Amino acid sequence: MITQELLVSGRVQGVGFRYSASKLAQHLGVTGTVQNLPNGQVAIVASADADVLADFAQQLRTNLSPWIQVSQLKITDRAPQHFTTFRIII
Repeated sequence: MITQELLVSGRVQGVGFRYSASKLAQHLGVTGTVQNLPNGQVAIVASADADVLADFAQQLRTNLSPWIQVSQLKITDRAPQHFTTFRIII
């Protein structure tokens, strides 16, 4: 299991991105957190097997909703973290 930080830019606030990302994570078995940042980006910290995280990132780019537009997704490896669920931080 690995942990990555995903920094998402585009039209990702006010369009249900965090909720959609949370549902996708639960479906794929990804654990971690998602939160809006003051600069308009969304930060995700996610833990799962590498292939699952690759699928998660690909689906975040393209398959969430017609209202969401991801223009950039920056992925950074982090020290492994253990989460029990995937939750939205308000």
